[in-house]
Amino acid sequence: NAMRFAVRTLLPYDIDRPERKAVVPRPFRKRRTGMEQPRAFVRLTAGSQTKDSWLAVLPQGATEAFTAEELVRVAEGDRSASLILRYDAVDVGFRLRLAEFQRKMDPGTTQPSHYASLVDLYVPTETAERFGRPPADNPDAEELHDAGLTLVQPGILITLNHPVNLSDPRSGRTYRLYQEAFNGPFRPGDPVFERVLGPGSAKSELYASILTVNYDPGRGLKYFGSLLIVGGILIMYRMRAYFFRRRSREGMTADSLSEPGVQKKRPLGDEIRVATETAAAGQEESVVAPRR
Repeated sequence: NAMRFAVRTLLPYDIDRPERKAVVPRPFRKRRTGMEQPRAFVRLTAGSQTKDSWLAVLPQGATEAFTAEELVRVAEGDRSASLILRYDAVDVGFRLRLAEFQRKMDPGTTQPSHYASLVDLYVPTETAERFGRPPADNPDAEELHDAGLTLVQPGILITLNHPVNLSDPRSGRTYRLYQEAFNGPFRPGDPVFERVLGPGSAKSELYASILTVNYDPGRGLKYFGSLLIVGGILIMYRMRAYFFRRRSREGMTADSLSEPGVQKKRPLGDEIRVATETAAAGQEESVVAPRR
């Protein structure tokens, strides 16, 4: 039987430079908007061995590599070197465990109208004993004690537009936590699902809740300044009649009437009476003059 071969991918090859590698583009995916994980091009050297690779960053919260793209390893004899890439982390003094994720959809759509996170607050056991934080009732107390954590407050609800304040028991700093977004659902076969729950999990869906942590020591001063601005606006509104009122005729003083350029006004009745008296006086003078 005749066999037919078709060229699927043509890779350039230089006989004079066999060490030169060809770069093959990834297949185009229309629904894909970007990289699933940020990557960095790294070069790892151990002895005389060197390896270049695009290293994927570990997902937030992960401590160990799960796929080959998240780890670069070079070995030479009994010497080896490995490299992983993590996000920068700041120790806030406590840990949160997502106990339940709540989500509601708009009727007839796939858009979420409400989502919230129900979390449990843990602190290191050494910190809890040092600062006298009493542990809360927890059925997994032994397992958490082996991990060095103690449950101090269960069932904290973080929802949209309703942040919560949590304090670091060591430094006393207060952090405000906001419900920002969520990822998922992840189902069996997805790398995130397999990483967190494992292949033998009985769950069918997994959600990842994204919280934003904010530390702002000057929040009280900003609120106080805002209250001063609002109070000033109210005072100006109430005292507008005092600063911008019109002067009445009764309120004009004699000094203001005697100033140059200010014409005195009299009522119409007074002007008629003065004119009558003047006319009468002139008539008397005209009568008396011929007698002289």
